[in-house]
Amino acid sequence: MQSFLTRVTIEALERHDDVSNLTFILPSKRAGLFLRTEIRKHLNKTSIFPQILSIEEFIQKISGIDPIDSVTLTFEFYKIYKKLTQSNEQDSFEVFSKWSTLLLQDFNEIDSNLIDANKLLKYIDESKRIENWNLEENQTDLTKKYLAFFSHIEKYYTNLTAYLLNKNVGYQGLLYRRAFENTAEYLKNSA
Repeated sequence: MQSFLTRVTIEALERHDDVSNLTFILPSKRAGLFLRTEIRKHLNKTSIFPQILSIEEFIQKISGIDPIDSVTLTFEFYKIYKKLTQSNEQDSFEVFSKWSTLLLQDFNEIDSNLIDANKLLKYIDESKRIENWNLEENQTDLTKKYLAFFSHIEKYYTNLTAYLLNKNVGYQGLLYRRAFENTAEYLKNSA
């Protein structure tokens, strides 16, 4: 029984005289190494290898932006946070880094799933206000800070996204969203 990569290689070589014009997109770089071996085994003539990309490399190519590591992302987000938050409401970096990790994961999920971030974040803010509406007269400082935080999330997301895109970098979900937005242009230029 032939492996999937063997079948794909044989079919590609039967259908195309020049495999150098092909692009293979695989789940991982490791799978690309195995595909190279298969192509080498079945190629009967000298040829330039086709382009072999992992799905992450392909998404990066279509998105046109580079991935940012999580540590750098946290520091960049802290800059945005400090700029948008009044100094008397700002958390220290130590406190910020604890809760920002979860918020950045949420931003990543929002973008990975192509959710309308502004609508969702506005909805969350409004729902938190409704949950605490009967406390409006007797709100503690903690409750006020809690509600203020949720009222700022949309600004944090919007400003962080604009900042990252301006620097031509992004977290994984932002790369996915950008790749989705650029798909039609990519296909038009690849045809």
